[in-house]
Amino acid sequence: MAARVAVPLYSGVSINLRIRDRLLCSGRTASGFTFSFNIGYNFENPSQTATDFLMLVYQLVIPILWIGFTVGKRLMGIRIRRMDGKAVSFGTTFLRYVVAELVYLSPIILFSLLGFLGPSIFSALIGLGGVLTSCLYIASAIMVGTREDARAIHDFIAGTQVVRTEK
Repeated sequence: MAARVAVPLYSGVSINLRIRDRLLCSGRTASGFTFSFNIGYNFENPSQTATDFLMLVYQLVIPILWIGFTVGKRLMGIRIRRMDGKAVSFGTTFLRYVVAELVYLSPIILFSLLGFLGPSIFSALIGLGGVLTSCLYIASAIMVGTREDARAIHDFIAGTQVVRTEK
């Protein structure tokens, strides 16, 4: 059996395919995204809190156990690789999923601290925070689609790259 070799992801692939692959296989789900907003217990829907927590554990642990793969990445033949060549660790996945998510959501988090300014200003700031957060996600998707190494903001934070594995 031939060994798998890591090759740069998306080399020679169109920008549409780069973005589609990255968005489909990023490991982000609606549940994981929701957990970022609802850090803590959801009293209205306890099962959502459990789902969010399990998704977070999945994102932090599975890439370690499967040497950079998640279920979606394994199906697509891609994996997370540290830039220094070492094995993906808890610190790597924590930076990639938790710290990076906080960076993406930082405009909303920062503007939410300004609630003392009054409800109308607070509402406008939260709306602006949502726009700026969306801009960070879009910038990250553009980076994936246009950079030769297809690294996004969370890859720079964690020192990782997504690579295609070939037999």
